[in-house]
Parts: sequence; structure tokens; C-alpha cells
Amino acid sequence: MQTKRTTHLRVLFGAFFICCLLGLALPVRTALAAETIPAGECEDGFSAADPAGAAPAEDHAGADSADPAGADPTETPDEADALDLSGISLPSWMRQGDSSVPDRETDSTSGKKIVSILGDSLGTFEGYNSPWNLYYYYYCEDYMRVFETWWMSYILNNDMQLGINDSLGGSKVGWWEGDPSGYNSKQCMAAEERIVRLDDNGTPDVILFFGGTNDIASTKLGEFRPGEGIGDVSTFCSAYQTALVRLREHYPQAEIICLTPYYRDISSWSSTTDKDVDLYADSILEICQYYGIRTVDLRQAAIDVRKDMCEPDYLHVNETGHYKIWHMLQYGAPALSSQGIRLLQNNTSEIRARYQVAGQTSDTQYQWQVYDCSKNTWIYASEWSSDDTFSYQPEAGGSYWLYCAAKNARGEQASDMITVSVGAPSISLDGLCWITKEEEIQVGAAYSGWESAPEFRWTSYNLDTKKWDLIDDWRQGNWSSWQPKKGNYWLHVEARDSSGNIVSRTINFAVGRNYPVYINGKYQGPNPYGEGWLIGVSSNINPQQKYRYELLILDCNKYLAGDPHPWIYTTNPQALSAGNTFWTTWTPPHNGYYWTYFRIYDENGDIVEDQCYGAVF
Repeated sequence: MQTKRTTHLRVLFGAFFICCLLGLALPVRTALAAETIPAGECEDGFSAADPAGAAPAEDHAGADSADPAGADPTETPDEADALDLSGISLPSWMRQGDSSVPDRETDSTSGKKIVSILGDSLGTFEGYNSPWNLYYYYYCEDYMRVFETWWMSYILNNDMQLGINDSLGGSKVGWWEGDPSGYNSKQCMAAEERIVRLDDNGTPDVILFFGGTNDIASTKLGEFRPGEGIGDVSTFCSAYQTALVRLREHYPQAEIICLTPYYRDISSWSSTTDKDVDLYADSILEICQYYGIRTVDLRQAAIDVRKDMCEPDYLHVNETGHYKIWHMLQYGAPALSSQGIRLLQNNTSEIRARYQVAGQTSDTQYQWQVYDCSKNTWIYASEWSSDDTFSYQPEAGGSYWLYCAAKNARGEQASDMITVSVGAPSISLDGLCWITKEEEIQVGAAYSGWESAPEFRWTSYNLDTKKWDLIDDWRQGNWSSWQPKKGNYWLHVEARDSSGNIVSRTINFAVGRNYPVYINGKYQGPNPYGEGWLIGVSSNINPQQKYRYELLILDCNKYLAGDPHPWIYTTNPQALSAGNTFWTTWTPPHNGYYWTYFRIYDENGDIVEDQCYGAVF
């Protein structure tokens, strides 16, 4: 179906193409390359490097401009069917679409707190960007309403008002020479030029800083060195630290709230993975923790990588994704949302299931219902209770619908339903067994019955993190390999016969160490070969010598005294030419208590094991 916005984009793209042929400059106010993969994988779906090669956007949103140098910040946007925002406290230049720079002395007399935003296209909206970024938006009225965005929802629900929304599509926190986005160093989020204008419509009381999404694809991560490299924006860690320091310097009274990138599946056009998201998001958490700044970890927001995303880039969130971001920002917890009904057992004698929801709290209530498909009627409904598990004994075999609804004290609701086929299975599970190996735990299922080729699926539930993980998907063979981290688990196996009947079994399982690698030895003592102390750590394995080892030392005296720099020594990650034992010598600056912190990294730079020990030197 061709919408008004689709026609608008096609007209713009045609005009842009004609002007390119004629060598004319066209001010672009709607993105033409939201789903095009630009050079350097700028993950906002935005690049200023090659506007002529951009493709028209699909029917889901406006997008980021492909020519920042060609945009005219004095051009007034066309009038469109607008939502009545007369009751919202916004600066007049935003209400009317006036692109002139507002007076710096326009602080509101309403008494409401002022909120300014620093970000990329995930914070943009047509007519609500700052005058400097007026044409570089992704979201618009043709796709969603402004009060559905995460940032406006936060402003309205807290009775605040918008100051400056300095969100610039395609921009990053960092910048380096040769950055393929086409922006210059003054347009990255850590730039002084962007930070100082956050008070151009009143000094902000709250600053929402949402950056990092585009850096994942291109900006080198670097290392966080507290207080070092301020002003260097060539790596993500130094640029993010620079941004926070500058925000604190210019707005010492403002509450700064930093949002991390969220998980997404953009494998169709980018090589980045969840591990890459973790590297940058964890760095944000580390930097913000050091500076005492609140963070909102959107990896915990339960954003569905398909249902909550715009097609076809699956990077920009849709209305439900915006709602989940707002919910994490507002409450510090994910919104109540369905994660599916999981069968724990299914045979002729009993159906057992668990309803998995994100945002579950102690006040969450559940109600279960059963529908008999052969009788075309609902045959059972439970009372509302706090129990997310359910068991039911059907009178006969057949097909049933199993439905569950959940609600919480905030009035949020979620529901889901599955079809259950009940029959006499040709297989039964008699027990579970396991063998502990150096690099894995081998788990097996004992079974009986007349099924000649049963299939098995293994999963585990971490009781500490409240998270299910798939160990092995459906396949023949009743043994599997498991490499868990240290913790307490439910180990769950399902067996399926050729008719699709499923039986299952669950046991408690305590894991005493990490797999496949763990620290199996350490030494901290006087150096018998010279001055100082000899400190060493070993791991059980070091595959192809690809692991790297690091030692960090914390001065407990500095830590207890509130010194902002208690970490006083690091070896930095080091590879070993042979073996799996790492040694270093260190001379303490004074006698006292210290922590020695060992890290082991794999070949991808991910921490696969870490341990902290107390020491008296």
C-alpha cells in the first residue's frame, strides 16, 4: 500500500536524482538512505559520504539526511497534518517549524524542569530537532506521533518541558580522520560545539545522552583510562569520557542520564553481533560508574529484535520499541512483555508449562485458561495468582490451546497462547546423568520406550541471572556438551517422538566453576629473584596461545578514602608465547591492603574469566 509518506519520499528521491544529474544542490529534509548500508557501516542507516548512491526509504519512517553539507538550516519545513501539541510546553520555533536559532535567554517561566537530548537518529523527530540538525531526522508524523517517542514520553510523564533536542542522525560519540560518515569533528557527540548548545533554550535540568549505536560499527573501542585522554575523540572510550566531562563542566547542576545501545539483529547488512554491543555498552557502564552518572542499560529492556524494530533495517525501534526504552528510563526495569509459554511436560497424564515474561516483579499476577479444540469451548480458567507455572490433567488426548495472561500493579498486561497436542508418547525419560570434563560438562538423558529415533533438546535456566539458555537444539542423540559459568541452574531436557509428543525432565544443578576456562592457580609473594613482589596466575587451558592475561591492582587505602583513582597498576593484556601461566613483578608504593584482579581474554577480546583476591603487601 502506498502511503502519503511513501509518495513524499519518492517525489523527493526523484527530485534529488534529477538535481544530481543537472549538478544542482537540493536541500534534503527527509532521509533517502535509512536502510542503505553506507561505507564503514554507519549503523544509523545514515551516511553523508555518498548521497547520490542512496536508495529511497521503505514505508516505515522518515530517515537521516545524506548530505549534511547541503542542508539549508534556514529553510522552513513544509506544512503537514500535525498533532495538536498546544498543551505541551515546547519552544515556539519547534511548534511552528521555525528554523531560526532560539534566543539563549528563553528559559521557561512555567517552573517545569527542562530536558535536553544529545543523541543520534534514535532521538530525532521531524520538527523537534535543534535548528542545527533540523533536516537530519528519522522519525516523523507519517510514521508515529511525537508523544510516542521514548524521550517525549519521559518528558510528558514527568511534567517536564523540552529544551534542545540535539539528536543528529548518523552521528557518533567519537570521530576520527577519515570517518566515512561525512561529518566533521564538530558534529560528534563529544564535540564541545554540540554540548554547549544544549542550553540554547534554557539551561537543562536533565540531559538524556543516548549515543554509541553508530560507534559499534566503526569507532575503535579503545580502553577506558580514568581522567586520561580528555579531548581525544578518536576512540569510543576516550570520546565517551570526554563527553561526560564536558557535560559536567557546562551543566554541573544537571542530572545526566546515559542510555546504552540495545541488542538487535542486523545480520542481513552488518557483521556486528551482540558481543559487539556488549563491548560498547559495558564500556558505557564502566565509564558512567566511575563518574557517578546514572545509566539505563537497554540490553535489559527485552526489545524484540524483530517485533520491536522498523523494517527493513531492524536497527531503529518502532512504537513498541520506543515504549520499552521509555519504560526502562522511567522505571529502571523492563516493561511487562511476553517471552512465550514454555512446555515443561506434555503427556497423557499432565501438561505442565511456565509463562515467561520480561519485567516480572513480585506483584505480577497470572491467569491460565485451557481451550479444547475438539469441543470448541474453553474448559478451564484459573484464578489470578503469582504462580507463573501451570499444570493440567486433560481428560483425553487431542489438541488444546493453552493461554496465559499476566498483569502487574502498574496496569501493564501481557498474554500468549500455544497449541498443545496431547497423546500417548512412545518415549519416557527415566533420568539425567553427567560427566565433568576439563573444558565442559557432558550431560545425558536415560530413556525408554518404543520410539526408534527420538530427538532431544537441552536448555538451562540460570537461577542467578533469571535467564534461559539453549544448550543444544532438537537433534537425535541423548548426550550433549554444556559449558556454563559458575552458578546455580535448572538443567532441562525434552524428548520428542516421531508424532511430536514431548516429555521432559528438570533437575537442579550447581556449577562450581566457569567452563571452558577458569583460573586454577595464583601466587602472590616476595620475589625470590629480585626486588618487589612476584605475582602469577594460571588457567586450565590456553588454546593455541590465543588467550591474553592481565593483572590490575587496587589500593584499598585509596578506595576507602574515596580517592577517584584507586586502581594504581595494570600490566595490560599480555599474550604468552608458551604455557598458560602469567607472571609479573610489582613493587608496592607502601605497605597495606590491596586487591589483585586477574582477567583472561579470548582471541576476540572478550573476558572469559576474572577473579579478585585480597593481599597484604
